Amino acid sequence: MSSKINDLSNSALRKRFFEVDFVPDNNLAIGSIRVSSKKQERGQSILEQKEINEKYGCREKLAYVKTWQVAESAANHELRKHFHEMIQFIKASQKTSTPVKHLVFSHQSRSNRNKQSARELEELVEMGVTLHFARDGRKLTCKSDVAELIMWHIENIKNQSMIDELTKNSMGGTIKCIERGCYPGSKPPFGYKSAGRKDRRHFLLDGDSAKYMSTAFEIIDTTYATERLSDQALKNKLDGMFPGLKTPHRKRFCELLRDPFYTGEEFIYFKTIYKADTSIQPTVVLRDRWLRVQMILNGRRRARKESVEVPYVGMLTCRGTILDESGVKTKEVCDCAVTGEQKTKTYKNGNIQIFTYYRCSNQSRQCSQREKIHMKTVGRKMNYNDYEIELMFQEIFKAFTFDEVTVQRMKSYLWAEHFTAKKTHNQRRTELEHRMRELDSFIQQAYQDKLKGLITESYWREQDSQWKLEQGNITAELDNLFDSQDEYMQRGVQLIELMQHSETIFKNATPEKKRKMVELVSSNLSLKDGKLSYDWRKPFDMLAVKGDLEEWRARQDSNLRPPH
Repeated sequence: MSSKINDLSNSALRKRFFEVDFVPDNNLAIGSIRVSSKKQERGQSILEQKEINEKYGCREKLAYVKTWQVAESAANHELRKHFHEMIQFIKASQKTSTPVKHLVFSHQSRSNRNKQSARELEELVEMGVTLHFARDGRKLTCKSDVAELIMWHIENIKNQSMIDELTKNSMGGTIKCIERGCYPGSKPPFGYKSAGRKDRRHFLLDGDSAKYMSTAFEIIDTTYATERLSDQALKNKLDGMFPGLKTPHRKRFCELLRDPFYTGEEFIYFKTIYKADTSIQPTVVLRDRWLRVQMILNGRRRARKESVEVPYVGMLTCRGTILDESGVKTKEVCDCAVTGEQKTKTYKNGNIQIFTYYRCSNQSRQCSQREKIHMKTVGRKMNYNDYEIELMFQEIFKAFTFDEVTVQRMKSYLWAEHFTAKKTHNQRRTELEHRMRELDSFIQQAYQDKLKGLITESYWREQDSQWKLEQGNITAELDNLFDSQDEYMQRGVQLIELMQHSETIFKNATPEKKRKMVELVSSNLSLKDGKLSYDWRKPFDMLAVKGDLEEWRARQDSNLRPPH
């Protein structure tokens, strides 16, 4: 037999294609517990799954980093918020020194019941994570043979089929319920309560809750023209009329005002309106009144939409001084919004021109910014047009006018600060990784000592719990330290170069873009005597030199340059 020219007995190539034994990188694990209904939460499902996972973890010598409670249905992949958070946590840990390499379910039916979730779990397997199904006594790894993979897919198909069958059975009852004019939802809207079961199910008015909604429709219908209450003001008024009643939050309250359920004649299910059986769905508001309320709400919405045509309304606050009855200034600041309105002027030649004016909105008390004599003394009129407002906004961007020398010094300073912080992060990361290895050693040794009877089980559990809690804190801190800030710093340098030309960009922008630019770099804008005051948003407070370039020129120069 001829000798081997290349000996591949222990090569990576042979191990990759012929090595069947899978050895995980570590024993760090996540335990997943899933409940999909309130009934299961009240029962022993959580405790049962937790006990199964803990016993299995001890048998397999796994160290649980965290137990994830996935309290949601497994059928709809897009709505599995907790499941996605768990998957992202495990994926993110792969970039750290302590990657989670085990995911434990009590049994496979508690892992997923749809193809998309199954694919998410398969991606973890491809990254070297082992899936454990404790009660089933099975594992799935990247080295699993064809038989194990087939079993995995068969179980997933069975779970998917079970969900489909349950959905069909449920929808059959839902369709029958809708056909007889009964709302099929598990809980009726605020103001109603459900009574009876199955085919005898009906709704009753829920005392003060029903009166609350009835009063809301009445107030809008009868007094809106005179009071013109906002949504929050209306809700505050109702809450005062029904003290102690637990009411829906403002957004939900506005949605309820649109719900035809309260007429007793209709209900909405999956964005479709169906007729209701009036004998089982009592009336809170007559249909005529409900329709009038909808017209009022629609009209109010249109009025709000029209105000958008005034481009800078809602951006400024008046910082004028309140005057007393004699016209003398007090120490009180106005603090009302600066509002805007459009006025149309028709010339003799038939041309029409629209002007926009801005002024203090305070009409209840006399403000110095609405007093002609005061404004004349400071050389201003009470109103500001678009051009005058834009000139004041333009002053904001003059703060970013730097020469080329200052730009280069700013870049060098930012990179120097970045590398200093990065060095500190690396030192801290090394300390945390060293401590994590120590804790792994302590946990393993303590477990061996417990098995040998050198320490009591109660002492082992206490120490094991403390060490794992510390490991969890270290993992969280490592996640915060893990970043790719070189890329972010590169973007920051590009931002400096862009802001150098921001004044020119602002001049040539549309009113909508000008508004966005101002809101991007500043906040708390206020107006007094024709002068604009504001606060910088981060990181623009660092870039804004306000004409004092020596502040940046005085910083120590650095030869540090961004990495290539």
